[in-house]
Parts: sequence; structure tokens; C-alpha cells
Amino acid sequence: MICGELSRLSRLAPLVIAMILLIVLSGALLLADERKLADKDYLPAELQFSDPDIKSLVESTTALSENGDYDQAIRELEKALELSV
Repeated sequence: MICGELSRLSRLAPLVIAMILLIVLSGALLLADERKLADKDYLPAELQFSDPDIKSLVESTTALSENGDYDQAIRELEKALELSV
């Protein structure tokens, strides 16, 4: 009787260890993805707009394009391009 239970437990031990490893590794992968999302928002100083007029024009295009006013958004971007050159 005792030998039968020990045999069954010894067969379950690798399964339990595998499940624990699976849970730990999936949690680690989720945390790694979370850091990548934060890194995506970072822009180095060389890629940021230094002129406040250009920055405001480019930022206004986000709201315009979200509202579906693509023509006005393109005009704003063209104005920003003209100011930058």
C-alpha cells in the first residue's frame, strides 16, 4: 500500500516541478514585455523637437488624425516641415 502511493507520488513530482517552472517562466516573460513597452516611449534628445512651434504643430496632428481629419493633419505636418527647413 505504502509502496503504491510512493510510486504514484514519484511519478507526479516531475509534473509538479514542470508546472511550477511553467508558471515562473511565463511570469518572467510577462515582466520582460512590460519593460519593452516603457522603452518604446523613450525618444533620445536628437529625435525630439526642439522648436516649440514645430512641436505643437506635430502634436496637434495626433488629435486631428484620431478624429479622422487627415487632410488638416497633413497640412499641419507640411507647415511643420516648412518651419524646420
